[in-house]
Amino acid sequence: MISERIYLSDDKRAYLDTYVSEFRNNRRRDAMLVIPGGGYSHVCSDREGEQIALAYAARGFNAFVLTYRVAEPEDTYPTQLIDACRAVLHIKANKDKYFIDFFCSEYYDFKPKYEIFEFIKENFNYIIFLDS
Repeated sequence: MISERIYLSDDKRAYLDTYVSEFRNNRRRDAMLVIPGGGYSHVCSDREGEQIALAYAARGFNAFVLTYRVAEPEDTYPTQLIDACRAVLHIKANKDKYFIDFFCSEYYDFKPKYEIFEFIKENFNYIIFLDS
């Protein structure tokens, strides 16, 4: 399994953890981006992050868990959306490294982050460049 932490912000408070199966038999896998909830005050990654990612990895997905920035005065919305877009950009840019078949990719977002999930779902193919 490829497990790494990718920092998505200069302050290293936003990051993406990877749970990617090794490439075997020329088989690409579907990708799952897990966006834990927390109500913009914290991230519930202890129960809505790694456990969910490992469950999807056990079912053949390559999983990614986003930890987004919260709880600082400058972290108002849309900071979390920017972090999510950066996560998508990283996954898309590294689809060959992570052996991903994006045609079947899905996202799961625990409420109350539903608006982030909806934006990513509706704009996945259009997220190309994001300037912080």
